[in-house]
Amino acid sequence: MSKELYDKLTDAPIWLEPESHVYIDKITKQRYTSVTTTLSRYKPKMPHDIKDTIHKQYVKLFAWYAINVKENEISLQRFIYLYINYNYHRSFQVKKWEGKKYNSYKKIQFYDLPSFLEEFEYLESIVVTPRKKSLYINSDSSIMETTEIQAFWDTLTKLANLYGEIVHATIERELIFVAYLLKKRHLQTYIEELSLELSQLVIFAKSKYSNQSKIFDEYIILNLNDFQKMIVKSFKSLDLDWGRITIPEKMVVLKTHFLAGMTDLYSDICDVYFDLGDHKTNKVFSYPNEDSNHWYVPFDHLTDESFDVYSLQMSIYATIIMMTTGKKLRNLWVSYYNRLTGEFTKIDIPFLYEEAKTIIELHKINVLKNREKYANHPLTADVDPNYIDVLLSILEKNRMEDVTSGWIASATKEERTKKYTEIKNFVVNKQIEIDNDQ
Repeated sequence: MSKELYDKLTDAPIWLEPESHVYIDKITKQRYTSVTTTLSRYKPKMPHDIKDTIHKQYVKLFAWYAINVKENEISLQRFIYLYINYNYHRSFQVKKWEGKKYNSYKKIQFYDLPSFLEEFEYLESIVVTPRKKSLYINSDSSIMETTEIQAFWDTLTKLANLYGEIVHATIERELIFVAYLLKKRHLQTYIEELSLELSQLVIFAKSKYSNQSKIFDEYIILNLNDFQKMIVKSFKSLDLDWGRITIPEKMVVLKTHFLAGMTDLYSDICDVYFDLGDHKTNKVFSYPNEDSNHWYVPFDHLTDESFDVYSLQMSIYATIIMMTTGKKLRNLWVSYYNRLTGEFTKIDIPFLYEEAKTIIELHKINVLKNREKYANHPLTADVDPNYIDVLLSILEKNRMEDVTSGWIASATKEERTKKYTEIKNFVVNKQIEIDNDQ
């Protein structure tokens, strides 16, 4: 291993501003859109009314319970638990609507309590569900309002992010330590701070959502030192080829196409080849199936399952490296860490070169088209040229979400202008704060 090679491969002309997830040129201050932001243009969106749908479902379940259940027959939480976790494991009829097939399940209002318990308790006895679904019920047995559902989701997301960052940083610390004894102490201090924040959040979540506190158990780290040893041991068991040198969190940028990103592991195999890897700590690593949602054209052959999403994301990073270095990709893989088993699994993923190249070219076209579209537009007036591309990317992403939700069809021109002006002001002010901090 060569220290010069390490310095060369870790020297990046950009840096990441994590809060707004924007890559910034160290010299020119030009902003580059992240690969993940670019991908969001083509991924299927979660319906904006999903929280309303969940709330309405719970209102119906509560109403059924009030009509059909007598005191002490079954608790409300037990009833909701059975329905939510085993509803889609029931037998169903395949029906058609507008030429499309769908699965039709017996509606809850057609059950009485004995028939419900007979079917759902039987399903509970035969169906293996490693993770039980969250229940949108407050500790006082009231239904969560939409704002409370969002707050609950935000808590779960933060827990998952903190836990995942501890796993990532532990592997990074090990790789850097093995390579050059660099930053080990700094990284360990960072990990200890993350662990403390995670512990405090778990305590808060268990207290606030005490009626389902067990769902937070998988985020508990009893002993950080033992946990890190387990992570390192499990990761090493994958027996990966590190090549001449492996760089954690390597930044990549394609300035000609206004695009940048970061890959978890870059392995420099030789002068010709490289490998790319990524760590994932999702609750579940999912694969395409007949019920999967598909991406928008021209990527509608891909789904929103983990396997397809990470294959395309990693393929874009690989293609950027190939375009900027002339080197060739050898292997592309994901290491998936299962929080329940405490084990890593190596998943080889396909190199989607054509799809990656198409995304990269489409992004450049969209950037140039937006620059022309918004030239001399009130939304870009008085905006520093270095901010323009990121601002337009965020505005376009919001516009597409508004189209998907149907809001843009009902909103007046004044309402749309007001909303996007607020977005503009927030983005620009945030970028100015970043510059002032440098």
